[in-house]
Amino acid sequence: MTNNVKLNEKEEFYFESEQILVTNLRVFAIQKKAFEGDSVWDEISISDTSQPEPKNAGKISRKSLGINLSLVGFGLMGFQIIPYMIFQINLLGFLGGFFEGLYFLGSMGSLVTGVYLLLNAFLTPNPHTAVLIPIIGQSKDFVVSFPGWDNPKVQELIRQYNRAKRSI
Repeated sequence: MTNNVKLNEKEEFYFESEQILVTNLRVFAIQKKAFEGDSVWDEISISDTSQPEPKNAGKISRKSLGINLSLVGFGLMGFQIIPYMIFQINLLGFLGGFFEGLYFLGSMGSLVTGVYLLLNAFLTPNPHTAVLIPIIGQSKDFVVSFPGWDNPKVQELIRQYNRAKRSI
C-alpha cells in the first residue's frame, strides 16, 4: 500500500489501511473531511492514545421494499381514483363506506410506509464499523470507518494496536 508517511528510525508498520496506519511509535489517521483532497495524515504518539473502541453503525438499506410498497400503494390508489376521475364510477362503492375506508387506509398506509423506507434508505449511512481511538487529555478522537458490521480488519487493527502499545 502506498502512502506519503515518513517513518522515523526503528519505526515499523504494524497495521496499514486506506484510513489508518499503526506503527510501533505512532498512529496516523486520515480524517473524513480530508478524503476529497490529498491524503493528509494526522499523527499522534501511540503513548498519547488509549484503547480503540469499535462501534457498529448505519442501517441496512430497505430500498427495494420501499419501492415495492410505494408501487402497491400507488396501484391501489390508482384503482380507486382513476375510474372515478375518468368515468365517474366508484368501483368500491358497492362495498360500503366502512370497507371503502379500510381500502383507502391500506393503500395510503402502503404508500406512506414505502416513501418512508425510501427516504430512510437515502438519508442514513450504510452499515459500517467505526473505530474510535481516544486521545488522552483531549476531547477529540481519531475516528476511522470500515465498511460492513463487525469488519475483520477492525479486530486486526485492535490486535496490532495492542501489540504496538505493549512494545513501548
